[in-house]
Amino acid sequence: MKALRAFIILLVIVVVIFGGGYLYVNNYYNSTINAKNGDGKTVNIVVPSGATTTDISKVLADNKLITNEFIFSLYVKNAQAAPKFKAGTFQIPNNDSMVEIVNLLTGNVNQQSGIRITIIEGLRHDEISQIIATKFQVNGVSTLSATDLNNIIENPQNYTFPTDVSNFLTANKPAGNNLEGFVFPDTYEFFKTDKALDILTKILHNFITRTKNLEGINKYSFYQNLILASIVQRESGPNDYSGVAGVFLNRLRLSTYIGSDTTLLYYLKRWSPEPSYYELKLNTPYNTRNHLGFTPTPISNPGFAAIQGVLSSTPSSYLYFIADKKGVFHYAATYQQHQRNIQKYLN
Repeated sequence: MKALRAFIILLVIVVVIFGGGYLYVNNYYNSTINAKNGDGKTVNIVVPSGATTTDISKVLADNKLITNEFIFSLYVKNAQAAPKFKAGTFQIPNNDSMVEIVNLLTGNVNQQSGIRITIIEGLRHDEISQIIATKFQVNGVSTLSATDLNNIIENPQNYTFPTDVSNFLTANKPAGNNLEGFVFPDTYEFFKTDKALDILTKILHNFITRTKNLEGINKYSFYQNLILASIVQRESGPNDYSGVAGVFLNRLRLSTYIGSDTTLLYYLKRWSPEPSYYELKLNTPYNTRNHLGFTPTPISNPGFAAIQGVLSSTPSSYLYFIADKKGVFHYAATYQQHQRNIQKYLN
């Protein structure tokens, strides 16, 4: 009888200890996933397509949106939310709980959005800034200044970007140069409360994601290829990026002039009409008819296909090209062949 009583007492002690431990762990878990810390400021994060729970928890922790990556992953597993994570850019208040963040990232809560903007290929940054500012107009008054956008693009060294963006620009853009060429053409969803730096950060994140797997076969740097892609974007059509890029690469290889009037038009801040006889005499590094090599910066913001066309351009002997009245491109290896193409297809 005494042995039974001792066993019952021991059992009660074990239950109390483990039960108390369970209650402590459970309370800690619940308090952690529902905790609201921070001052309410919003943080923009990017969830790339195919990101795992571990990837997302690290991004959230790096941005100080969660305090415990393990608890976050455990909650996601219990909530069975992992397969439902959506790719995109999210604006998250830093005092959101883990529960609220998961709901946001899985689409169970609508983001404050509503401004969809399509940036077409081949525009200058000042043209893009004006398009974006116009889209932010409410009753004719813009809540976003094109001047603010241009100031950041023209002086990125004066602004603080996320570490990944900053590292990418340091590695791929000459110090002191502007962001022309990096304002990636695409369709974007912006938040109504987005500021100029938020918008450009989203665009740059998209640029980094879209171009990270592109590899070239020529000897030039990423930035030089981006310059060439910006010229090709203005000079060619969707089916001829690689061919036109090949012509310019051949000219560079032979140390002759790139010879594109569109580079001078960029300097003149217009796309038409064609440069006049006197304008073609202008002494500027953007005049590729009398200055050798690349322009100092890209002369437009090229799309993915133009960049890919430059990096995947196949070798050829062509040094000239024209587009006929139907937009079909014709190539020539010699000046004489080029003149014959002009007579045949244009005259």
